[in-house]
Amino acid sequence: MSDYYVSQKGRDDFAGTIDRPWKTIQFAIGQVKPSDIIYIRSGVYSESISFGQISGVKDGPITLAAYEKETVVINGSEGPALINKNDAAWWIIEGITLGSQAELTIDLGEWNNHATTYWTLRNNRIFGTLSLFGSYNTVEGNEIGGSGAGTGIREWTDACHHNRYLNNVIHGCSERAIWSMFFTHDSLFEGNHIYDCAAQGIDLDGYTTCVYRHVVRGNHIHDVGQNGVALENAYATTVENNTIHDSAKWGIAVINYGGDVGEVGHEFECRSDPSNSYGDTDGDNDCRGNLTGNIIRKNLIYNMNYIGGICIWYAGGVSVLGNTIAHVRNGAGINVTDRCPGVIFRDNAISDCDWGPIKALEDVTMEPDSLPRGISRVAAWKSRLGTTVLLDIGGRSLQLTREELDTYSTGGQISAALLDKAVLADVSLPDDVSLHINRDGSIAVATGLEPQIWPEDTRG
Repeated sequence: MSDYYVSQKGRDDFAGTIDRPWKTIQFAIGQVKPSDIIYIRSGVYSESISFGQISGVKDGPITLAAYEKETVVINGSEGPALINKNDAAWWIIEGITLGSQAELTIDLGEWNNHATTYWTLRNNRIFGTLSLFGSYNTVEGNEIGGSGAGTGIREWTDACHHNRYLNNVIHGCSERAIWSMFFTHDSLFEGNHIYDCAAQGIDLDGYTTCVYRHVVRGNHIHDVGQNGVALENAYATTVENNTIHDSAKWGIAVINYGGDVGEVGHEFECRSDPSNSYGDTDGDNDCRGNLTGNIIRKNLIYNMNYIGGICIWYAGGVSVLGNTIAHVRNGAGINVTDRCPGVIFRDNAISDCDWGPIKALEDVTMEPDSLPRGISRVAAWKSRLGTTVLLDIGGRSLQLTREELDTYSTGGQISAALLDKAVLADVSLPDDVSLHINRDGSIAVATGLEPQIWPEDTRG
């Protein structure tokens, strides 16, 4: 393992040491081997860097990083700042500001060709779009978006699977913050803060194909122009513990465009991945349909402005469990259209929605609640009759005195101030008192009830 250095004061015919650094990052890329580290000294580097076939290995990735938190800017100018079109793998990119005047600031992999694998992009500032075709990559702790960004993060095709998008701040996008499209599967979108984007926050978009087995968890999404989270022809996907608020349309949308998409003989036939039970792999045409197996659970959704907090359109087999929804203008708490067989609603707390808690067409098939609709839980902090309670709001546990509870529920409604406090809450929850948020939005505290157990996962 060797450490190498790049500085604007260096020369490419130097040795690449800290005292005799190279001048260009592109030259440094061509000199390294597995486990090596390239440290970049401060300055603006006007380079569009291509990684060729230079790769690290599992136990020895290659690192490209700013030196000791110095300010390093790579400006790709008319091209992307970083390009990988020749299968380079096992790279770590850390602590760098990246920008470009091109459509893409980071361009990793090609459409159905030359996938990018085992890269980590960590703690960078990325002005523009990160485009990824590949698998087993981690994008963590970055700030993404701003001027020039259409979509913040874009992954397309079945080359994209088992990627992790963790704890990024994504904002200022003229389109979506995150867009995962065309047969992507098995990726994790967790802990991201998304705001000030013109379209969806997170869009898992099968379009005329499908996407499947993704997890969207613990994201904070607000001030976006369309849905907080959209599942479009998505299957066996879980959306849980997200906070979505103050946006132009609905919080979470589950949409299925046609049950025959993906069947044998269809233009967009399901792929032959043996692990994809949502594609037809044995010729029996048992593929897709509108039983999606999606789970929407313990999300906090409020201050939405169109149609509903959660919308389910032409998608069956959806389980909607333990969500808290409040303050929906021009919409219902949950809005369900036709062709939605086997939809399950349990333990959702819904308050102050213009069209009522649930709006559904007559031919919707919904399994009845196993418990009264709209149940959340409150527990005594020290004893059943103690002066402090814990309120479970969309999976967030919030400690309140009983006086505070009375204040926040003035008029029998969940107040916006209470929901705002819940965004930052994280307290374990005992189970000995229950708070019932009734169908009309009124609140009643009941003590001495048996603990309520959230239902097991239901996949349609």
